[in-house]
Amino acid sequence: VPEPDKAGEVSQGSFTYTGDDGKTYSITYTADENGFVPHGEHLPTSPPVPEAIAKAVQYLLSLPPPKPDSKQ
Repeated sequence: VPEPDKAGEVSQGSFTYTGDDGKTYSITYTADENGFVPHGEHLPTSPPVPEAIAKAVQYLLSLPPPKPDSKQ
């Protein structure tokens, strides 16, 4: 049984391959408590969060937690 502070593994590496289009693609990756995370110039990325939404999220996170409803 693994100890709680030593549970799981961390791996990292890289590889290259030739795609069907004849181009060579390179991937580097890490695999840890966040799962498998690949990086490569050809991989799609998420669009940035719009500034208005980022500000709204920061505001909501700054609010105190809601009080429990006393009408239970």
